[in-house]
Amino acid sequence: MTLKNIKDRFTFSFNRLNIAEKPGLVDWLLFGVIALFAFSSFLYGDIRGVNRRWVELVDALLKGRFFDFHQYVIEKSTLELPSYDMLIYIIFALWNSPLYIIKTVFNVDIFTSYPCLFYFKSMLAAFSAGAGWMLYKICLAMNIKKDAAKWAVFLFFTSAYFFVPVLVIVQYDIICLFFILAGFYFYLKNNGKLFLLFFAIATPLKFFPILVFIPLVLLKEKKILRIVINCGLALSPLAALRILFPGHSSIPVEDSTFLRLTTSALKLFSVGPSLPVFLIIYALVCAYCYFKTPAPEDKNKISSYVCLFIYLTLSMSIAFHPYWILLASPFAVLVIAQNLDKLKLNLLLDAGGMLGLMVWQTQIWHWVYSKNINLYEIGTKLWPISDYKYGSINDLFTKAGLAKYIPIFYALYIGCSAAFLILNFPRKDKDVQQNQEVERGLVLTRFGAPVLIVALNFFIFCIPADQTAISTVDYSALPSPISLDRPSVIKQELVFERDLTLEELQLFCYNDPKSITGRNRYGSLLVSLFEDEKAVFTSKILFHAIPNGATLIDMKNTKVKANKKYTLRLGVRDRIKVGFNIAVVKFPVLGENMPLYINEKRTDMNLYFKLTARPFHEYLKPVKKALVKPDAEISGVKMWISSYDHESIAAAVTVRNAGESAWNKKTGVYLAVQRESNKEWSGEGSLLSEVDINPGEEVVVYVEIKGDQDDRYRFTMIDNSDGKTAKFFGTFSEYYQLPNTAEFIDAKLVWENDSPIAEVKVKNTGGITWSQQSGGATTYIASWAYSDSSAGAWSGNAGIEPGIQVKPGEEYTFRIKLAGGQQPDMAYRFIMVKIKDGQQSLIGNWSDDYRF
Repeated sequence: MTLKNIKDRFTFSFNRLNIAEKPGLVDWLLFGVIALFAFSSFLYGDIRGVNRRWVELVDALLKGRFFDFHQYVIEKSTLELPSYDMLIYIIFALWNSPLYIIKTVFNVDIFTSYPCLFYFKSMLAAFSAGAGWMLYKICLAMNIKKDAAKWAVFLFFTSAYFFVPVLVIVQYDIICLFFILAGFYFYLKNNGKLFLLFFAIATPLKFFPILVFIPLVLLKEKKILRIVINCGLALSPLAALRILFPGHSSIPVEDSTFLRLTTSALKLFSVGPSLPVFLIIYALVCAYCYFKTPAPEDKNKISSYVCLFIYLTLSMSIAFHPYWILLASPFAVLVIAQNLDKLKLNLLLDAGGMLGLMVWQTQIWHWVYSKNINLYEIGTKLWPISDYKYGSINDLFTKAGLAKYIPIFYALYIGCSAAFLILNFPRKDKDVQQNQEVERGLVLTRFGAPVLIVALNFFIFCIPADQTAISTVDYSALPSPISLDRPSVIKQELVFERDLTLEELQLFCYNDPKSITGRNRYGSLLVSLFEDEKAVFTSKILFHAIPNGATLIDMKNTKVKANKKYTLRLGVRDRIKVGFNIAVVKFPVLGENMPLYINEKRTDMNLYFKLTARPFHEYLKPVKKALVKPDAEISGVKMWISSYDHESIAAAVTVRNAGESAWNKKTGVYLAVQRESNKEWSGEGSLLSEVDINPGEEVVVYVEIKGDQDDRYRFTMIDNSDGKTAKFFGTFSEYYQLPNTAEFIDAKLVWENDSPIAEVKVKNTGGITWSQQSGGATTYIASWAYSDSSAGAWSGNAGIEPGIQVKPGEEYTFRIKLAGGQQPDMAYRFIMVKIKDGQQSLIGNWSDDYRF
């Protein structure tokens, strides 16, 4: 056998593998494995709000408040109120009813249970399968042969426009799409009643179906009255749901989304209105459909193309959520299936558009493509880590220096989508052979866009965060700037507790690049790390490239040894005419063995910086959060009002001695308090006993705080043993706020002599007993009334009855006579008030809104 024969045989075998008339078992297995991985790994948290609402819907139904569902949820004061019309919650409740039984009977947290969440996602899988089946039926209705129809379904499922929204982000738009496709199928079959029915069901799920419903009606119907009747019937279920289930203060997402059509506008002149781009294009499409009477053989092409044109144009002209592109995916596939003579070019344009959109969205919607999407925590179960190096895919691109190129991908999406629409505009072309073969390699290449997103999403859950080697930033101290003009040199001595491989240096600078012009650009910052007298790392940064704030410097895997002295040296190189400032901490955070030198002069400061090192896997080697070990740890804080005029707040702070020496009252150890609003120090607390607090023991330190009840405070320990320099030797606590002094339990309306009375039950959650006069102040409760159509006003108040004392933890019911009578749309809210020395001020927080 000759070499040519071997080559010919190999080429023939490869072509048979690469060319296929329909997707084979291997194609579906490849898709199934990746789809199952994504399906079982990701769930964007935004859907959890909708998931919880169906549970409250069942609760409302069992309590006889089914038609009062929105108000029922509002009264529960949940963080996320109903945002959609009722149909979506009803669908969720019907599918997930077994989960409600499991939750009620077995007391299972269905929102964190993996099997329950998997079952919840199965609803979307079922609707996806239904959408795929409807797409197959549509292809057959368009006279597309079965093999090509099977490829169309495969192209739909492997499209990034389907795969990412449904299997990665997990949004329920697939339910809406199923009803759109069902309606479109019956439109092609000339079944006007079912066409109208399915679009009428789809419209309350989100407003997008009506955008294609109207042009489809205009293509078929030319009588104005019938057009108006059809549109009215399609919108009638939405109107009925709005009437039967009034939303009160809840604004459905459909309304706010519809407003995007007008707010995403082009302003041509400095004065005058803006032009809503999509609405103008949409009006032209509707006009085209009305005046166009397609021939029977052109109906399929024009109708599917119009739907695709509307959804693609919408995605390019308004603030488009990353999962809404799902609506365009089946119509793009239909256009490809109807233009097989342009198959290769269409697949390439489709693949380029998908890649461009997916990568661009990782930057614009970075919180979606982030660690928030890993609800099941599959990544951390396979590779347990305590923190992630990359919080999102955008973080990964940013740290790799690729973020600045992301807008190019948006241009790729716009260009490919526009070219796709232009190339496939319906024309009277010659008949296309339907039995054309498909290059499997091209189809799998197109599948690369969703696979890339899945891989990147999973990748960010597998890379642990760099460990902190040495940091002064961890102490949350306020930095101060010092000038670094030539020939100034800063040297920060460093000692590492173990051998490390340094990854990154984070410096903080005060520098405005906009002020640097002309010759001032010659300045540069030289950063070096010395071991003894030998430089083990050097980096030069141009002065104009250093931002005002954090500057990240790659340490290029520089290795350092334990307990050996290193010097981090900062200096100015070349000419510089503009002052350059480096941030420092004006107290020795790192201790005596790591001082800061400025022009060879030792100071009582430290550089404000952070050094990170290569992380270690938790199973292989324990990772310390920071190698700078604090000598004091704050483990608990309790705050209360110490005097009722709110000028003084008390706190009991539990502190653990994490150092190596004992504390007592004489050692100069005390607690300091800092306000969040202005960073001022607001109090000090000393140890109350001269008894030693030995290493490992805890002590409660009491402190009086001078500040505002609404402000927040944090605590740290300070050492002033030498009587000269106060030094921080403990970590800062989190910020704490005084707990609300009044908790509103309930409110109801009673009538006395034809006058409305509000009975408001309140619990004293503060530290002071309430009475007619507490600490020289008069205490009472006041009501504020407002309606949906008018501004609010104070509507009454009531005090505590004489001789009554409401101690902390006790409840009391105030009775307020409401001024102005009762109006149907009036809402009331309540708050505690005190008067002292003629000055009135509000106590605690407002109650929820109550409607009687």
